[in-house]
Amino acid sequence: MKYRRGGLVDVEFIAQALQLAHAAENPSVLSTNTAEALDRLHAAGYLTASAYGALRDGLRLWRQIQAAIRLTAPGGGFHASSALVGQKGALARAAGVADFEDLAPRMESVAQAVWDQYEALIATPAARYRDALT
Repeated sequence: MKYRRGGLVDVEFIAQALQLAHAAENPSVLSTNTAEALDRLHAAGYLTASAYGALRDGLRLWRQIQAAIRLTAPGGGFHASSALVGQKGALARAAGVADFEDLAPRMESVAQAVWDQYEALIATPAARYRDALT
């Protein structure tokens, strides 16, 4: 969940990149806390409501799952094939889904939404800038 496409690192990177892009004109967007940075970027008009929602949802899901794994899996390792029923239930509750079987589709949906924002906010503008230089 941390390094996957659309995972926690992508959410954090988007927040950091947007802060760097806009802080000179609006220092109020700066925060070392990713959630607060997203809140500030949205309040300042640098994130649309849909982009903000997707990124906050992703941040919340990845952090909740991460916390649940830390609490239920010794050493932080989680393997569905050997996980106890209680661990699976804790992960499902942390993710806000009814059953463990619903967790993977929820993660896929959230990861895709975060990746869509990465494409729109980072990759596409970077490609336009690169193409303009060549």
